[in-house]
Amino acid sequence: HQLARIINDLYGIEVPTKAKTTYNVGMIQGGTSVNTIAQACEILYEVRSDSAAALNTMECALNALVRGAQQRGGVDFSCEEIGRRPAAGARAEGQDALESHWKRAVQAVLPGQEVRCTSGSTDCNIPLSMAIPAMCVGAYRGGAAHTRKEWIDCASLSTGYALLLH
Repeated sequence: HQLARIINDLYGIEVPTKAKTTYNVGMIQGGTSVNTIAQACEILYEVRSDSAAALNTMECALNALVRGAQQRGGVDFSCEEIGRRPAAGARAEGQDALESHWKRAVQAVLPGQEVRCTSGSTDCNIPLSMAIPAMCVGAYRGGAAHTRKEWIDCASLSTGYALLLH
């Protein structure tokens, strides 16, 4: 019940609004049977942001929740970091040119299509954190990303390939 309280409190944290920041408790596990008090349980909690300050804010909030649970007593808690995706750093020289190239490619393949460049946390965080221009692009139509109902319109892949090769 203590871990359930922490999970509930995690979802009550006020997320920094100056940067795109997301978080999720993606896994909960533990116990041995339905009528046995669990000897151990754990969650897998992920935070992503394009801001190092926002990541720090979320980490501090998690640590405060764990400290509070430890102070209530009766249960031992520990946290283990299993990975760290860096936040983007200063805007890379050449980033504007890369984005302009992509916008031109979209207009050449899909005239009149709106093109938006937005920040987010992707594998591009690594080069962006080192001031290397990078983009993560969507080259297909789909929906419900990161859910069991995620889908891709396979007919859109040929257009996506044309965009990527342009």
